[in-house]
Amino acid sequence: MPQKPFVDYYELLQSSPNANQETIERLFRYLAKHLHPDVAESGNVQKFSKLVEAYETLRDPVARAAYDAEYDSEKKRNAQLVEDAGCLDGDASQRHKMLSLLYARRRQDMNTPGIGDNTLEQLVGCPREVMSFHMWYFKEKGWIQREESGLISITAAGVEKIEATVQQKAETIDRRITLQNDRLQTPSFQTV
Repeated sequence: MPQKPFVDYYELLQSSPNANQETIERLFRYLAKHLHPDVAESGNVQKFSKLVEAYETLRDPVARAAYDAEYDSEKKRNAQLVEDAGCLDGDASQRHKMLSLLYARRRQDMNTPGIGDNTLEQLVGCPREVMSFHMWYFKEKGWIQREESGLISITAAGVEKIEATVQQKAETIDRRITLQNDRLQTPSFQTV
């Protein structure tokens, strides 16, 4: 059964999680006046029913305590989400390493070109959840496949991708060397 999405009742009531019962009731009454379905200009049945749900939960001390525990868990998940959003460089590096390992394995033995999930996870050194993300990405791009044996191997498209990446890096290094040589060869004129 899919998990019901978290709804921030404090946000719905435009309230702080530290708000007392009086504040929650006052905010509910104010918002209910505007969202009630009988109000022609601003009435909204869905928003009103969510507002009532939020108010009913937050006005009951037992229900509010249970909701606050869920609210804290959601805040932690969101904090983790923010932290995970900053790992793009690490992810790209891990994906490059994974694809490189699969490439090397294919070159090493064309008859058994695959690597097991656990072995790949250990070689790359990333958690299973992150590994699952990378595997999904590779499959969507068509860069890997699952062999009949259950092992993971690189496809021709994956080989082309890793070779293109290596070529691009080589060209970048060549440009840097050329720029450095040009700077060294440029005469500097000094005025006397």
